[in-house]
Amino acid sequence: MKRKGFSVVIRRILLGIWAAWAVPLVLGYQEPKRAGTPHGEKIGLSRSKYFCALLQALHGPFGLPNLSKSSFEINLKGLELHGASLELLNKWRTEKGFRDVGETASHDFAEIMLQEVKSSFEKEDYVKGLCLFEALMMMPAVNSIKNRLNELVCKDPEYQSCYNDIINEYGN
Repeated sequence: MKRKGFSVVIRRILLGIWAAWAVPLVLGYQEPKRAGTPHGEKIGLSRSKYFCALLQALHGPFGLPNLSKSSFEINLKGLELHGASLELLNKWRTEKGFRDVGETASHDFAEIMLQEVKSSFEKEDYVKGLCLFEALMMMPAVNSIKNRLNELVCKDPEYQSCYNDIINEYGN
């Protein structure tokens, strides 16, 4: 049985959290220059490609078609960023430099999401916390923070059954 996707509201919340994390990274990114680089030598990622690599941190809760669509819809403070079609994202995902940036972004963003889950629980906003928790369980880098995430959610016995349902759906 195929699992239903996240609602538009939850996706917007996730994109908002992602944008708050990604905007400073994209703004501070120094796009490499071709001048002086020998022909055929790799020069690094363009700003738009870097932006799309950072979006890979959302892969899991967002499928590749969602990421492609989001790459065109997100406006990061007037930067001229160009999104990527599904075909282009698939091509870029085969490139080592793009994958490396995406993997690092996935780990860094998982830490941000863990803090968001923790903050939601501290504010007793359990619905948001559990929604973010479920999204986090689907992210590529969840294994690197799973123990801390389990400890956080297990502290509240009232929500233990919701937690167990999510763990059962996404595995250990």
